[in-house]
Order: sequence, then C-alpha cells, then structure tokens
Amino acid sequence: MPLDPQQRQTALDWLRDRVPINPCLICGAPEFSLGEIVNLATTGSGAVPCLTVTCKECGNVRLFSAVLMGLVPQTEAPTS
Repeated sequence: MPLDPQQRQTALDWLRDRVPINPCLICGAPEFSLGEIVNLATTGSGAVPCLTVTCKECGNVRLFSAVLMGLVPQTEAPTS
C-alpha cells in the first residue's frame, strides 16, 4: 500500500525522532528511501503491516511496524 502524503510525513517524523541516523549495515551508504506498507505473514493472527525503508545503494530493506509508527490502525492491514 503506497503512502499518502500525510503518512509519508508521519513516517519521516517518526524515523527522525526515534531512529539514529546511521549508515546501511550492509554497504555503509548513508541514504535510504521510504517504500510501501507491506504485510508480513505470521503463523498466528494474520499479517503484520510494515513500512519498508530501503538503502539506495545496495537495496538492503529495513522493516518498521506501520502500527507502532501510527501509519495504520492496529486492526487495519493492507491486502498486498
């Protein structure tokens, strides 16, 4: 699920306030891009919505809880 402008700003603010600026753990590059909210399948109660944050150099993907970030309600999960 692509981010709308409000979600994008919320995500940027959340990351700025809580995640230290550090280079990619794989290649050391300093720049990342926000991706989409994706569902991670679980063996329990369905899916976990996560925001993808991708290294612009090597493609390493970090995942952050979209619920914890305030991007989607706890009961809402994207379909793809």
